[in-house]
This record gives sequence, C-alpha cells and structure tokens, in this order.
Amino acid sequence: MQHDFDPTKRFLPFGRSGIPILKRDLQQIDVQMVLRTLSTMNDLLKNPEKGYEAIRLKVPDRLLTVIPREEQFVRERCCLSYQLLSNYADGKIAMTANPKIIEQFRKLIQDPKPEVRLKAAFCLENIASFWMTADNLVEAGFIKSLMDRIAIDEHDISAVHLATLDHLMYGSGKYIGMEAGAFDLMVRLLDAPDIDVRKGALRCLLLMTSTDLGKQMAAKCNLLPTIVRILHEDEQLYVCAASVLIYCTMLVQAKAASAKMKMIPTRLVRLCKNHLNPDLQLFCLKALTNIAEHPDVRNLLRKKHLGRIKRIHVTSDLLRKHKEKLLSVVTWDPSDLYCTMTIGNKGDSHV
Repeated sequence: MQHDFDPTKRFLPFGRSGIPILKRDLQQIDVQMVLRTLSTMNDLLKNPEKGYEAIRLKVPDRLLTVIPREEQFVRERCCLSYQLLSNYADGKIAMTANPKIIEQFRKLIQDPKPEVRLKAAFCLENIASFWMTADNLVEAGFIKSLMDRIAIDEHDISAVHLATLDHLMYGSGKYIGMEAGAFDLMVRLLDAPDIDVRKGALRCLLLMTSTDLGKQMAAKCNLLPTIVRILHEDEQLYVCAASVLIYCTMLVQAKAASAKMKMIPTRLVRLCKNHLNPDLQLFCLKALTNIAEHPDVRNLLRKKHLGRIKRIHVTSDLLRKHKEKLLSVVTWDPSDLYCTMTIGNKGDSHV
C-alpha cells in the first residue's frame, strides 16, 4: 500500500494539539526538521482560526529563537510565517508590542540574502497597513531605517519599502521623513529606471506636499518641471504625478512658475479629456483650477482652450462640480469686480 508523502513538510497536525506541537518542534537541532515544521505551520497559518491560535500561543515570540540560525531558508520561512501572522490585526499588534521582534526586522531588511530582505519587506508593509501598528513603527524609527535601504537595495525591494513609507507617512511621519531628508530622496527616485519605484516616490511626495513645509520644499527644489515631464512620459504615472501637481501649484510662486511653462495648461486640458480615467480627470481639473488663478494662464485658457474645457466629458457629480468650478475661474473677468465696487461706492455716496 502506497501513501503520498511530502518530504518538505511534517505530517499535518490536526486538532487542538497541532500548533503547540509545531511550536515545540521549532526548537529541534536538526535543520531539516525545523524547515518541515515551518512549512507545515505556514500552511496552517493561512486558516484564520489557526492563525489566531498561534498568536495566542505566542508563536511570533518563539520565532525569534529560530531566525538567528545561519541557514538562509530558515530565515526566509520565518519571514513568511511573520507575513502570514501579520495578515491578522492581533498578529500585527503582537509583533509590534515586542521590541525584540521590531529590532529583528531592522536586521532582516539588511540581511545579505535578497530573498530574505524581500519577505521581510512584505511583512513590514503588512504591519504598516494598520494605523495603530504603523505608529509603533514610526516611534521605533523605521522611517529612517527604510530610507537608508531604499537608496541601495534592489528595485523590487525598494518599491515595497516605498509602499511601507506611504503607510507610515499618513500622520506625523511626514514631518519625521522630511526632517530626515525624505523629500530630496523621493525627488531623486523620480529618475529611477523602475516604474514601481517612481510610482512609490510620487505617492510619498503627495503626502509630503500636502503640508505647508512640503509645498515650500517643492518650490525650493523646482519640482514643477519634473512633474510636468512625467506627465509627458509613462501613462502609468499620470495619476500619481497629477495628484502631486495639485499641491505643487497652490503657492503663489508656483502659479507664477506655471505661467512661464505654456505646455502645462495644454497638457492638463488634454489629459482631462480621458473620461475613462476619472481619477486623472479629477486631479487635472483641480490642478488647472489652481494655475488658472494666475492672469496669464487664465487668459491662455480662455483664448485657446475654453471650447475644449466645455466639451470635457464627465461621468460623476464630483467631476461635474470641479469642471464648473474651473470654468468659473477661467471665465472670470476682473473688470466685473471693479464695476461692482464702483456701483457700490456710488450707492454709498448717494446715501
């Protein structure tokens, strides 16, 4: 009689004793036994019931004793175990509640093996996706740790780290990042050859330019021409670039700079015509409204693009609202305000 047998795994432990047995066997000296135990445990952790049981039994803490082993595959599978546990909110909290686990991840993202670094990066992104544990990572100084790795790591790993930073910068992390030089780093990454890295950099720039300090930094480093260049390049970056452009065109000096770049209004009007991409339409309409507050841009839009703006096809009430707002700015005549003020002054003098 023959039985199917997988030499890479333990016999699957069922019932209430399954996870406790696997937790105990993680301490085996034989590396093959440890590898099989980890593989079997990872299969079980995909089941939420077993995952929460492992969290209750403090399996994340037990994995700390396994990771320091020299074998790459052991570290790699431990990272996979952490990644599976981080799919659950309690797992994220349990990991960030233990300072030793946090410090272990700081070492794992510097591991000499890229396979280990990649799995550790995915796990950190999972943890950072929950606001409560994201705050714990920020307090532990992970923004600076990730920035140090982004500049030197492989593109696929750097892209994951950028996604993690995107989560960490939702609150006070933006200011911590800018103080550590994140703004200049993201601007440099806009010239990276990997499109996922560039997209991640744009998302981080979006968060930073949403602050007054970020807007000033964007004006100081002359970010506007770079964003406009991206809007003429890869279509996959249009939405992210247009979202950054909204904040980059809010300051008075940015509006003046956009008036000197005649291609900006023309390009934005053309992108607004893409009704199959409502996000891109919305961001371009907002950016056009910002720069149209400058007299030169407003005159250009009124003379050359007013008909095109009126013909922009919108598919939602939100887009219709912003289109009407743009038209009201473009068609606004300062002389109307002067006439209104003159009439008001005459009425006051008559009284």
